[in-house]
Amino acid sequence: MGSPTVTILVTTKNRKDELGVALDSCVNQAGVNEVFVLDDGSDDGTYEYVQENYPSIRIERQEESLGVIRARNYGVERAKSDVVITIDDDCVFQNNDVIGKLVEELYEDDRVWAVTIPSIDVKINPDRVIQKSPGEDAIYLGSAYRGGCHAVKRELFVGNGSYYGEMVRQGEESDICMRMIGKGYFVRLGNSGMLHHYESPVRNYKVIAHYNVRSNMLVMWRNIPMPIYMVHGLVTLLNLLKFCVKKKQFKSFFTGLFSSLGVILSGKAGRQSMTIQHYHLFEAIKRGKVKTLDEAVAWLEH
Repeated sequence: MGSPTVTILVTTKNRKDELGVALDSCVNQAGVNEVFVLDDGSDDGTYEYVQENYPSIRIERQEESLGVIRARNYGVERAKSDVVITIDDDCVFQNNDVIGKLVEELYEDDRVWAVTIPSIDVKINPDRVIQKSPGEDAIYLGSAYRGGCHAVKRELFVGNGSYYGEMVRQGEESDICMRMIGKGYFVRLGNSGMLHHYESPVRNYKVIAHYNVRSNMLVMWRNIPMPIYMVHGLVTLLNLLKFCVKKKQFKSFFTGLFSSLGVILSGKAGRQSMTIQHYHLFEAIKRGKVKTLDEAVAWLEH
């Protein structure tokens, strides 16, 4: 096999004024075969803006919005490369040589299917680096990745069902990462150059709270084995309620909860629970009790 080909995927909707900075950092990256923008139903001139100002970028437009998760699925499926690096439209690469390190980390071991990009939420906590490996002496693992700053092997992503589109937005990363751990594939914490996330001022916390509840309920139903599901579900529900109260979105707790129950009762949730062993491994990685790939393998063999 030759060197893996690379696509940077940016899905966007009605953020034309922020998008340019992200795209500037993409087109300047070394080792990229294509930058692919998926305009998910914008009505602010995003499509025309990209065509006019970034002729080297491939762009497709959806007349009707697919929603964040289905848009990402569509984008990965339409990408022309072996590796798909997904970033949000309010993210900016901080140097031009991020890709080479990402690809190297992604292909060092066949059991790695995704790699995180170290990132900083500049407007929230500029001193905190998120999802970065603690070192290069081993393959360090994360339980999941952030949907807007990671790289995946496209064949494994698409071949294992992509994201669960019924979730619409939020939570898709945990869902697919649980599924992949159950099949013996892991998320690696990356050591590449940094990505800065400039959280968009366009935030609808009513919608965010609704889907936070809805998606978490669906992730649990689809993946958590019985009888653990009963305890895990209760604890998660209480945490979701706290989140909604903190954001003053109490009503969204109930709309999200009942919406998820509707999907579950309709049979569309597609329960595919992990084994108890894989669930405990996922939680051990999440809590830092299992840190490396070698430790994860030993856990499964124990």
